[in-house]
Amino acid sequence: MITIICGEDFVSSRNYFTQLRSNISLNQTALSFNKLTEFLDHYENSAASNLFKQKSIYFLENINKQINLKTQQKLISKIEAIHQDKETVVYIWEENVSSRDIKLKKNAIIKEFKPNQTIFKLINACYPGNKLVFLSTLNSLKASLDEYFIFIMLIRHLRKLILAKDKVYGERLAPWQKSQLDSQANKWEKTNLLKFYDSFFRIDLTTKTGTNPLGIIKSINISACVFI
Repeated sequence: MITIICGEDFVSSRNYFTQLRSNISLNQTALSFNKLTEFLDHYENSAASNLFKQKSIYFLENINKQINLKTQQKLISKIEAIHQDKETVVYIWEENVSSRDIKLKKNAIIKEFKPNQTIFKLINACYPGNKLVFLSTLNSLKASLDEYFIFIMLIRHLRKLILAKDKVYGERLAPWQKSQLDSQANKWEKTNLLKFYDSFFRIDLTTKTGTNPLGIIKSINISACVFI
């Protein structure tokens, strides 16, 4: 049986995936694979050799991009057979992939972690002259969401705004999404937008090097007070 753990709330989905691995019992073995083909080879060889005396639980990561539904029908058939095998347990974690983009959704149980909708209120409030709303929303989120997830969602959105300034958009954006990005991007002077974006890299660097005494949320607060 195959379970795919996915969703835009990649922090929560990763924590769940990690917890599953730490919860395996003493009579089980955890085996990890990053390549789908290597996992399939191992599975077939183990089955042929009858090596399942000790139950194995498989953990795979980010294999969605390794699959081509049009040209890999034989591979898909193997995966379907594994999903039907109730004695085999497979967990697959897909980083920041929504369920609609999972290629194996017909051959797996999907557990999707969706972001708290308030994160989108924060993103939509990120523009000059809206400081109080942005800060209020930001500080209300820190109690319910991982601060690094908030950080990543904001920096990704700032990148989209910068690209929207030059009329560059993601391929899958709907017209209304492009219009929304344009509207928000137009509220920014490009120089200030770039400086605000750069401040996130400084926050990231100082956090990773242990030289940020304030933490991520307080650092974003200070940066927002300067640029929003």
